[in-house]
Amino acid sequence: MQQSDTTLLGPNGAGKSSLFALLNNELQIDGGDLYIPPKWRIAHMAQKVHASSRSALDYAIDDDHTYRSIEKG
Repeated sequence: MQQSDTTLLGPNGAGKSSLFALLNNELQIDGGDLYIPPKWRIAHMAQKVHASSRSALDYAIDDDHTYRSIEKG
């Protein structure tokens, strides 16, 4: 099976942050069901983060432990 990446774009107020809050269990759905396939990996970076000397790319991938372990060799 081939891995693919998807990007979510939209104007302000379209619900992108709300969708990620649902996917991260930070919000509860009002009705219906939310199903996330077990093999899906969802990456999310908060809109506001603390100032850091690390690059944005490093900040975003720091939680990808598999990537970091491969990177270290």
